[in-house]
Amino acid sequence: MISHTRVRAALKRPIKLCKYAGVPVCVMILEIEFPETKRYRRMTRLVRFKSVEVTAEFRDAEGESKLGPEIIMFCPESYAGKPTFVLHSYHTAIGTSINTSSAIPVGLSVGIQRSHTEHFSKTCHVGIEGRAPRMGQRNPIVKWIIKENEALKQGVPDQLRLVVAVQNPDERAFNIKLNFSAYLGFNAVEFRVKKKEAVLSTKVDPKLLRERALNDELGPEHGRIWQCYADDSELDGSMLEKLTNLKGSAVGKTSAFG
Repeated sequence: MISHTRVRAALKRPIKLCKYAGVPVCVMILEIEFPETKRYRRMTRLVRFKSVEVTAEFRDAEGESKLGPEIIMFCPESYAGKPTFVLHSYHTAIGTSINTSSAIPVGLSVGIQRSHTEHFSKTCHVGIEGRAPRMGQRNPIVKWIIKENEALKQGVPDQLRLVVAVQNPDERAFNIKLNFSAYLGFNAVEFRVKKKEAVLSTKVDPKLLRERALNDELGPEHGRIWQCYADDSELDGSMLEKLTNLKGSAVGKTSAFG
């Protein structure tokens, strides 16, 4: 929790276990919620999230950097919400006054006035940009920047489902850490807040998940729903886009995808 705000984050189940070029891959949904912020005593309107930065970091659970998971796909890489068209007008005026007292009666002058008006429209929408920068020889981090529709001023979406596919050759356990910072705004005023602790920090063990799914006390089908779905199918980019709640998102691929 950040002062005056709440952010909820969870690793949504089931985790999907599949493969890419014969190598095991974990496909995970990071679900983030931004409930309404608390009211300030001297403000009559809600403070909103104008922009948010979310960073997901994946590390080997035992600290072996060379053996940890590596991001190969993520979604969205880019997303544009429903557009809002705003009409703007730009008006300019030029005035000139010339004193011609030598030619006409004293006190009179000739004035020239010119004006020009231009009309243009601006398109605004909720926007999301994602990237997975290379850190040394690996891609262990993905970062998203989410921005509100500037015209509507309603803040970022209340709920986001961000999807990441990580390559994990030996199906070793790994840790996920989700960090968060944001710009809160009220009318034209904005200020930055950052959560010191991770909003989500958890461990994922693919081998253990697979075992729990197969041996679920309510049966394998229940295990596939609540633990992991392991069909070992070939990873496809469209798979990630379908798992988000941001239809029409572009899927990003890192250099590890080959």
